[in-house]
Amino acid sequence: MISRSNIIIFIVFIICIFGLFKIKYKVLELRRDTKDLTAQLENEKRELNTLKVEWAYLTNPQRIATLASKYLNLSKTNIQRVSEVKTSQSSKVNLEEKKPKIMHIAYKHASGKWRYRKDHQAVSTKSHLKNSKNDVKGNE
Repeated sequence: MISRSNIIIFIVFIICIFGLFKIKYKVLELRRDTKDLTAQLENEKRELNTLKVEWAYLTNPQRIATLASKYLNLSKTNIQRVSEVKTSQSSKVNLEEKKPKIMHIAYKHASGKWRYRKDHQAVSTKSHLKNSKNDVKGNE
């Protein structure tokens, strides 16, 4: 006959097999979820990069100037129309203390993909356009 200890060992063995089975499929499910989340994260990074490149293109000063001259009939202000505004000393803004604006510049990478970079220099529009044209020409 089968002793009680053998029956108990057999039941414990069956419970362990069932537990390992459950753990194995839980691990497989978690791996699949991790893989899905990693793919989703990569997709979001690509979309974010695309949006940054589009933003850099849309905020390009040369493009805005072209659109402004095309759709807005603006003219330059005559010097006679400009007057000095007197302000108190406390409300004056020191131009040297202003932080430079960060501009995003889009360019085509050697791999054929569009990239962007941040330009931290406070430069005039004309010199900025010269630099960005050189960047685009040099990277095509």
